[in-house]
Amino acid sequence: MSGDPVLLGGVPKPFGIEAASSWLSRLALAQGCTVRELLRFLNLSSDEDLDVQLRGNALSELRRKCGLPGVSFAYAEFVIDGVQYAKLRHRCLLSDRQRSSRFRVCPDCLMREGEGGGTMFILWRFVDWRYCPLHRCLMDERCFACRSHIRFPIDMDQTRAGREGFASQRRCQNCAADLAEAPRVTVDFDSSARFSEREQGWLLAGRKFVATFCGEGSGDPAHLCPSMERLLMVVDDLPRPEAWRIAEARIRFQATREANATSKGLWSKGGTEHPAWPWPPSR
Repeated sequence: MSGDPVLLGGVPKPFGIEAASSWLSRLALAQGCTVRELLRFLNLSSDEDLDVQLRGNALSELRRKCGLPGVSFAYAEFVIDGVQYAKLRHRCLLSDRQRSSRFRVCPDCLMREGEGGGTMFILWRFVDWRYCPLHRCLMDERCFACRSHIRFPIDMDQTRAGREGFASQRRCQNCAADLAEAPRVTVDFDSSARFSEREQGWLLAGRKFVATFCGEGSGDPAHLCPSMERLLMVVDDLPRPEAWRIAEARIRFQATREANATSKGLWSKGGTEHPAWPWPPSR
C-alpha cells in the first residue's frame, strides 16, 4: 500500500550471490535497529528459514520497502525456488533447531577485496557445498578459533566482534577472530593423498547436487527448474552427515600435521603440539 512505511536511506547494497539472511544483518546494523525489529517491519517470521521465506511476494515486498531494484536477490531466489521445486526445503540447507541460517565459509572468498567480499553467499547455506571450486579448499562450518557455528542474521552491534568495532561478517561474531585467517585445507584431487577415492566422490557429488539448483542440467529450459533425474542420480553419492564429519576431522588433522612437519622440517608421529582441528572428532 502506498501509505506503508519505507526506508529512505541507510540501505546497504545487496551483492549478486549474497544470501538474504546475510544481508539482513547488514541492514539492521546500518539502520541501528535489532534484527527482530527489522523482521517485524518486513512482516517476516523469525520461526522460519529467512532465505526460504524471501521469495515471491515476500521478496517483492522487501525490495519495495527497502527501495531495492527488482534484480536484488534474484540469484538467491532462483536457487531457493529450485529447492522448493524439489520439495527438499530444510533438508539440504544448514540450519539449527530454531531455523536460524547457518553457513560454511571459504576463507579466501571472505578475504577478497571488492564486491561481495566479506559477505555470506547463498551457496554456502547448502549442507553438501563442502569445498570451494574457485579456491580449491575445504569450506569451514565453524570458527577455527572458538568453534562456534557461523550464523546470520544476528545483531552484529551486540556481538563481541561488534563491540570490538568489527562491523564485518568476515569476523566470527562470537570471538571476533578473522575467519579469513583460518588454516586452509587444499583440495587437490590430482596430487593429494588426504582424500580417499570415496571422499573425492563425495565432494564432487556435493558440487553437482548444488549446481543442479542453479540451473545446471535443467530439465525445463523455459523455467530452469532443476532436473529431478539429475538430483536422484547425484544424491546416492552424497555422504551421510556423520560419515562426512568423521572424514573431515581426519582430513583436517592430517593437514595440520603436514603443515607442522613442513614448518619444522620433520615428521613426528608423537609430539606435543595440539592441532587446530580435533581428532578424534568431539561428540
